[in-house]
Amino acid sequence: MKTSVFADLADVHVIGIPHALLQYRYGVLWQTFFEKLGKEVVLSDQTDKAIVDAGIARSVDETCLASKIFMGHVVSLIGRCDAVFVPCYASCDMHRGFCTKFQSMTDLVRNTFRAETRVISLLVENISDAKAMQAAFVELGQRLGVTRKDAKAAYKEALRAQKEVDEQRARNQEEILKLMEEFRRVVESDPSKNEQAPLSILVVAHPYIVFDQYMAGDIIRSLKQLDCTVLFACDTDHAKAYKASLDFSSTMPWVISRELIGSILMLKD
Repeated sequence: MKTSVFADLADVHVIGIPHALLQYRYGVLWQTFFEKLGKEVVLSDQTDKAIVDAGIARSVDETCLASKIFMGHVVSLIGRCDAVFVPCYASCDMHRGFCTKFQSMTDLVRNTFRAETRVISLLVENISDAKAMQAAFVELGQRLGVTRKDAKAAYKEALRAQKEVDEQRARNQEEILKLMEEFRRVVESDPSKNEQAPLSILVVAHPYIVFDQYMAGDIIRSLKQLDCTVLFACDTDHAKAYKASLDFSSTMPWVISRELIGSILMLKD
């Protein structure tokens, strides 16, 4: 017999989400889920020097810069919310798992800020297990004081919203690729025009790097100022890119790394 979930987080009404790390991948899912539960969501501001400095001050030297920035975003949320959401995405599946920082971040934040803010979390052991992932969110919803039915409905709506965003980004990139190919065919068919197809650059980096204005904004702006057509490896259809990566390596770990490599293989021509 299943035990009932204790609503120990029912007094949490305003939830802070750090604008860093996996927020760039699952941010729509998380925010939609909490809002459908009737919670207010506060997203930390874009990364700036103050956030970076604050994160470095609260981090151990050995953590990567992206993790230090995450800590800075947590600092910026203190006092603005009832609790900060720091999910735990594990690395149980070598191929579809995540870097170990996503597994340890919950404990790292809880121990660093235990006297300053509450932390709420959930454990996603394997993103390939749809039922288990739903169960983790439903349990969190119940802990936040809503019924299992309402939590399940909120998760399904949130998952749908995230899927729509991901698919739209992939479609937008496909449209750009089609236009590029069409332009090349026109140029090649009439050499007398003395035109060249614009330079196209595929930017390969984790989304929490490439879409962070402080981390990579100057690079992207510079490329666009040079009239480059800029494409992003992390915008390629995730499932297709992951599948393509299997032709490159059967042992390479981490799902996002695989998707980036798969994107290169799909778009290199």
